[in-house]
Amino acid sequence: MSLLRRLILAVVSRERAASMEAESRRWMLRCNECAHERSVWDLGGLRYGASGSPSYAARCLQCGKRTTHRVELRPDGGT
Repeated sequence: MSLLRRLILAVVSRERAASMEAESRRWMLRCNECAHERSVWDLGGLRYGASGSPSYAARCLQCGKRTTHRVELRPDGGT
């Protein structure tokens, strides 16, 4: 877990921390090359109360290529 995420979760209530984790697990980074997905939470991130679908350049863990990854909110709770 990243240091920033640990610090944020340490100062909020347990209920809010659980809500932050649940929402972060719904935000998925999707590789535009092979469609591999990972949640923001699994990557060590925290995305709570956010909107929009930004894109980031990153190396895909599945195909190994450096491609654009789009961040999308899954309405069904992720994988």
